[in-house]
Amino acid sequence: MNLQQFRFVRETIRRDFNLTEAARNLFTSQPGVSKAILEFEDELGVQIFERHGKRIKGLTKPGQAVAQVVDRIMREIDNLKKSNEALSADLKKSKEQKVEVDKKAKELSVRSKDKAEKNKA
Repeated sequence: MNLQQFRFVRETIRRDFNLTEAARNLFTSQPGVSKAILEFEDELGVQIFERHGKRIKGLTKPGQAVAQVVDRIMREIDNLKKSNEALSADLKKSKEQKVEVDKKAKELSVRSKDKAEKNKA
């Protein structure tokens, strides 16, 4: 079970069960999406999609529950990415502020030394 399989399931549902469209939107091949979904179903021991021949027609009852969980997991991953981006931005801002503080401290130190030398003379 992996995130790629979750993406494939979610995108297949979003694209009205059209594997070709799902694959195109995910920049991958239709056979790859199909295979990953079948492997995911085998791993879960649950048929997620209703099929007519090779065509996917909809979600099974257990598939509806799986789809809800997959959607929730993917939302949490998106939230995690956003949190990480915000944290990275905060860290970058903190580093920039530290550089600015260090620069000011160095300027003050130089001024103090210059003033001390003038007072000696």
